[in-house]
Order: sequence, then C-alpha cells, then structure tokens
Amino acid sequence: AAPGSAFVRALSAQAFTSTPWNRDDFSGFAFEQRQILASMKANSNNPIVLGGDLHDSYAWQLYEEGAVDGTPSAVNLVCPGVSSPGWGPF
Repeated sequence: AAPGSAFVRALSAQAFTSTPWNRDDFSGFAFEQRQILASMKANSNNPIVLGGDLHDSYAWQLYEEGAVDGTPSAVNLVCPGVSSPGWGPF
C-alpha cells in the first residue's frame, strides 16, 4: 500500500459516515453543542468560548444550532499548549 493510504481510507470512511474529524472536540458532541449555544443565546451577550490543546491557535465564530453559517452565537478562541510547537506550515 502507498504511504498515507490508511489515512486516505480513514478520511473517506469519516466522510461516508459523517463522523467528525476529532470526536473529542466540540463538533464531536453535536447535541450538547446545540444546547450550549441555545443557552448562551438566551442568557448572555457576545459570549466567548475558550479552548485549547489543539497544538495551534485559532479563532472562529460559532453559529446557531451548530450550523456552518447563519446567525453567529459566540466566538471560539483556541490556544496551543505552552510547549507545543504548533502545526507549522500545515
């Protein structure tokens, strides 16, 4: 088998079954995510979600019902571990 073919097969299986890339992150808990976003919408103004341990820094918007677009519900800020070199050019 070609180098990386297992990785390609795993990605294909994830896409076919709609399995999240990382079942341990926020997208791996779709029901709970919708509950949290609905609670933030009802009880707060401009919420910020803080996260970490992704080996890099990111910032993005979270949308109502966990959608990929629409009405923003919160901002998600993620930071790396102190000793993490990050993902570099990837």
